[in-house]
Amino acid sequence: MCGIASYIGHRNAYPLILEMLKRLEYRGYDSAGIALCSQGKMKIYKEQGAIAALAESLSKQKPKGNLGIGHTRWATHGPATKINAHPHYSQNRRISIVHNGTVLNYYKLKEGLEKAGYEFYGETDTEILANYLDYWQQKNKGKLLSAIINTAPLLKGHSAFVAHDNQEPDSLYACNLGGELFVGRSQESEYFICSDKNALAGYADEYLALENGQIAVIQKDINCCLLNSSSAEELPCSWEKLKASAETLEKGSYPHFMLKEIFEQENVVAKTIDNLINDNGQALNLSLNNWRQKIAKMRKLVIIACGTSWHAGLVAKHFFAELAKLPVYCEYASEFLPESIDAEDIIIAISQSGSTADTLQAVQAAKERGASVISICNVDGSALTRTADVSLLTIAGPEIGVASTKAFTTQLAVLYILSVRFGRWRNQLKANEEKKIWQEIKMIPGKIKKILLSGPEIEKLAKKYKDYPNFLFLGRGQNFPIALEGALKLKEVSYIHAEGLSAGEMKHGSIALIDEQMPSFFIAVKDGQYDKVINNLLEISARQGHIIAVTTDKDQIIIDRADDIIPIPECPPLLYPFLTVIPTQLFAYYVARERGTNIDKPRNLAKAVTVE
Repeated sequence: MCGIASYIGHRNAYPLILEMLKRLEYRGYDSAGIALCSQGKMKIYKEQGAIAALAESLSKQKPKGNLGIGHTRWATHGPATKINAHPHYSQNRRISIVHNGTVLNYYKLKEGLEKAGYEFYGETDTEILANYLDYWQQKNKGKLLSAIINTAPLLKGHSAFVAHDNQEPDSLYACNLGGELFVGRSQESEYFICSDKNALAGYADEYLALENGQIAVIQKDINCCLLNSSSAEELPCSWEKLKASAETLEKGSYPHFMLKEIFEQENVVAKTIDNLINDNGQALNLSLNNWRQKIAKMRKLVIIACGTSWHAGLVAKHFFAELAKLPVYCEYASEFLPESIDAEDIIIAISQSGSTADTLQAVQAAKERGASVISICNVDGSALTRTADVSLLTIAGPEIGVASTKAFTTQLAVLYILSVRFGRWRNQLKANEEKKIWQEIKMIPGKIKKILLSGPEIEKLAKKYKDYPNFLFLGRGQNFPIALEGALKLKEVSYIHAEGLSAGEMKHGSIALIDEQMPSFFIAVKDGQYDKVINNLLEISARQGHIIAVTTDKDQIIIDRADDIIPIPECPPLLYPFLTVIPTQLFAYYVARERGTNIDKPRNLAKAVTVE
């Protein structure tokens, strides 16, 4: 959600910034722009819509400049128009800025600026920020750094921005006030500033993650200086080697990132499992060894997440309840109530990007209550991994498609292994039981592969059902969250209205929707809820509802009661979510492809939701 890409060095800036912006398209956006410094002044180029429109405009004009700031905007304050697109500039055009996040009190700052005679061309909070920095400079006759330091405490909400002052043509200022911002450095002393470190691949050799409350001052041909935004104290720069490669950001032979990432799940789930349970779980012991007593005596476990990650947390409730005999609460991060938390509790925070604003705020609130935080994240060095007490990484690799797929199954892998370890430390599992569990989960990637081979059959079903306007997704127990996730995927990429339900709740209202125009996608596997699932299928059939059932390939009882089936291999009941989610992902993808939607970048959506 919004992306920042900036450059200062010896090369022409705009092609480099443009390529980084293209790598940030997955975050979701509705306009894009670049400002380039030439002959001591910034010139701004921006367009509504896709980056392709901006690229075409720039290719015709061929602008020059060794310093530039770029941005992709996801509309919050004001509609998606060219005038509201970033970069923005102050009234006198001295200050230029690109900004992620939200200045919640922008209207109060705007009122003060209007009284001081400022006028505004757009509707964004970012334009207010640019003018407030200018206002402070004019009033105090100070430099941009002083303006940022003195303005930062006044800004409510979470922000990250890069600013430039025409009177300091060879300098850029990057400030993180609760967002996500990385500075990259090449061996040729070029500097890149980006909101996703993976977008630096191929350009920077090492990177620096700006912590909350830090400012990076970057001067061409000189250096990068890191400061504390509240005290102006200079801080050491902790550069780390950038491990991301440009090849991982490409689709390869696949038509869409989403399909590529669905098919990568066999390998990335295997890598995530191997990373955590080599030597019978010793690798996991290393990061949580000091927690054994805390885990043994803990009062409750609270999982906080958003969207698809929240669905992973709902599945994990069943993991921890069965294997560790723990009371587990899974909360939307945006609805999290820290008052219910104390120092005896453990929080598990889940986020693919590690920069989800609601999750970061919930984590901070929980830490202020004294709780211990474990993060499960796909991005090492992200804000979440830096904030958590212990961070467990999924080995999914970059996930570019906005609709999350491989991040979800790798999150399940970490959560399942973690629940087993909790069970052992709480004396709920014996050593031989744990060993058997390791053997069972090691077989999951091979079973995922078998499901992926059924892609052509799922594609046929997608063609059959692509024109239905509504869907129900139904499941019970640990597969109820898979119904929620399946409905979410179909909504995200095909724009078909879909509702995920607990099958047990269907008769409490939603059964009124069932008719021949309302297909039901049913997770129907043999577990403790099996007989009730059969009864739910009969209820749907009696009302002329069409049924697509995900079931094991030899389950004739389900096969006889469904209109269409998607077969999956058998596995222990608790592990079925790893398998049942794959057909829902493929079905959503193929339906979306048949309908001609923008699969990798669905309308109105953002990969990393960095605003509240």
